[in-house]
Amino acid sequence: MKRTLYAISFLVIVFTSCRSGKQFTAPDAGSGKISHIAVLPVRVYYTGNLPKDFSPALADSLAQEQGRAFQTTLLNNLTQYSGGSKKMPGASFQSADKTNGLLRKSGLNWKEILERDPDELAALLGVDAVVRMNVTSDRLMSDLASLGLGTLRNILFWGTSSAPVWPAAIPNKTAEVYAQCALQCKGKTLWTAEYRKETDWNTSIRDVMAVVCKKMGKGFPY
Repeated sequence: MKRTLYAISFLVIVFTSCRSGKQFTAPDAGSGKISHIAVLPVRVYYTGNLPKDFSPALADSLAQEQGRAFQTTLLNNLTQYSGGSKKMPGASFQSADKTNGLLRKSGLNWKEILERDPDELAALLGVDAVVRMNVTSDRLMSDLASLGLGTLRNILFWGTSSAPVWPAAIPNKTAEVYAQCALQCKGKTLWTAEYRKETDWNTSIRDVMAVVCKKMGKGFPY
């Protein structure tokens, strides 16, 4: 039971309220004549200790999976809120499938993609600018429900023979997550956004990133 609860503290992560957040658009953001934008896979960092027997390779695999999921969530929100009256006109977004297909075709590995100069990636992808996001957490951000493990009630006793009895109390805060995003073009950062949130047990990671990416989508200049 103790071991199961320990695993949950690392593998179930959610957001409840935004502690802080801000966005900034450069005064010359509209001068770059941007017509096509690609959203890169998201870089996910884990700064806390890994659970026992959880290998760095497994953590890297989880980070890549979540990085692609967050990429899609961010792209969907940027696309949804583009074209408004307060947005700069004329820009379109490359699909995540095309972006990731071109990155695979280039032969770059995951680490090289995340560390490559943004202008080089823009040229490789055939776009004018790229959007890059980093997500940092002191817990593993695994949406166990998406892996078919069911509700928290099931997860609490996954792999045990214990009776499904709820624990007396679950602490409200389980982790802190920091998300940072930027639009980069021709050596310039034209827009940035950052949000820091605390987490608890009530919302899935997909819901969490939807909240963050919705804020970014509304504030994005294009």
